[in-house]
Amino acid sequence: MKDVEQEHVLIRRYLLGELDEELREQLEQRVISDSSYKQEILITEGELLDEFVSGELSPEDRALFVRNFLASPAQRRKLETARALRAYAASHQNPDPPAVVGGGWLKNLFALFRSRNRFMQFTWATVMLLALLGSAALIYSIVSSQKQPNYNELVALNQPSSPVLDPGSSVVSAQLPPLLFRSGSDAKTISVTPETDKLQLLLPTAAGPPAKYRVTLKENGGARVFELPEVSTRQVGANSMLVLKIPVKMLTANEYVVETIENSSTAESVTVYPFRLQRSK
Repeated sequence: MKDVEQEHVLIRRYLLGELDEELREQLEQRVISDSSYKQEILITEGELLDEFVSGELSPEDRALFVRNFLASPAQRRKLETARALRAYAASHQNPDPPAVVGGGWLKNLFALFRSRNRFMQFTWATVMLLALLGSAALIYSIVSSQKQPNYNELVALNQPSSPVLDPGSSVVSAQLPPLLFRSGSDAKTISVTPETDKLQLLLPTAAGPPAKYRVTLKENGGARVFELPEVSTRQVGANSMLVLKIPVKMLTANEYVVETIENSSTAESVTVYPFRLQRSK
């Protein structure tokens, strides 16, 4: 039990930005290789959001939460969702527990909608709506990406048989550390010149047999640049990596995030790699 409590404290310190670089890197490497550990961090993240909204965080932790956890737009959106759910629950309090019946998850789901507990109804409706919107957005993004003039070049560059490019005047190559839960303040800055026509990103993944990932590039504000439904891992030196090659003409000087999801994963566990692109003369 003591080890579990110590692990919980460590995760909270990580999310609040209190760990030194060595401990942070050790924790993030563990998350890459252990999906169950990532779930523990997600649970702790939810607890912190709830404690912040309810005012239960200490003044010191609240200051760390604002300065570190809320430094990225994605984390601020999570906070707004948590506030909206708590506000709805507070205005629709109902002591009746949701009805649960035998016969499997589908009947239980319908029972929640029949329940007079309006907060449970709202929560499930929100989850289902987000799932539907996410599926629709995925289909739309794939179709619209294929209409982009540079999309065919992007696909050709990322074929399984395409080589890993050597850095040079026309190729800038950079390895990005995964940003798993904390703010976007650690985004790596990558500089390109007018002679650069390809950006090659090396994205570390969990060690193991070759796997295929869905890879999405977004601007930091959330606008989608492109999506590749299937990119295979490669062995680069001693590490398993996704090698993402992008025509520079598809990019502007901006902040971006690369999101990856393993295609064979049963849970939509997203790993994020942020970077900042700047153009030099």
